[in-house]
Amino acid sequence: MTTRSVAGGKTTSSSFRSKMVVSVAAVYTALTLFGCATAPELERNHVPSPALAENVVRATVLPIESTFNERSGVTDTQIRIGSCCALTGPAALLGTQLVRGAQAYLNFINESGGVNGRQIKLITYDDGYDPIRAIRCFNQLLKENIFAGAFFVGTPTAAKYVPMAETRQVPLVGLFTGAQLLHEPFRPHVISVRASSMTKLKSK
Repeated sequence: MTTRSVAGGKTTSSSFRSKMVVSVAAVYTALTLFGCATAPELERNHVPSPALAENVVRATVLPIESTFNERSGVTDTQIRIGSCCALTGPAALLGTQLVRGAQAYLNFINESGGVNGRQIKLITYDDGYDPIRAIRCFNQLLKENIFAGAFFVGTPTAAKYVPMAETRQVPLVGLFTGAQLLHEPFRPHVISVRASSMTKLKSK
């Protein structure tokens, strides 16, 4: 994992980005379900193997991999995932554990050969749970030419990340927040893997 503290890339076609959203969402779902365990725990608990993640990505990425290039965050050897997370500040414990869990599972995949031979590199910046720093943080990720963003924490910062991701057509997956802004209005580049807080209240 590359971690930095924070004191644009070329856009691709809508069709291409939409397909990338599907693939990274599938991988993120696996990571959020199983990412908080270490590799030995994953094996003991019969967590789906890296082959499962590879099969998911193979089904969605390989048909269009000829269009990947350095600017898309995918090369012949690497897939770059970016994260702006609360590594300091009031939500530091939550953010730190989220990133550690994600990296543990990514290591598990990479040590088993990666995804179709590609290693997944997690590039993490600290936004301190601060909306102002969030803007600088996301701009730094864009300079890294990330494939997609994942492992973000909090509503105040999500309010900055969501419109920036939509404007730049960068897939943003699974923010750790139940904010309604992830669900309404519909945003094709923003994928939430949890119910909104409003939905949870309605179900009670």
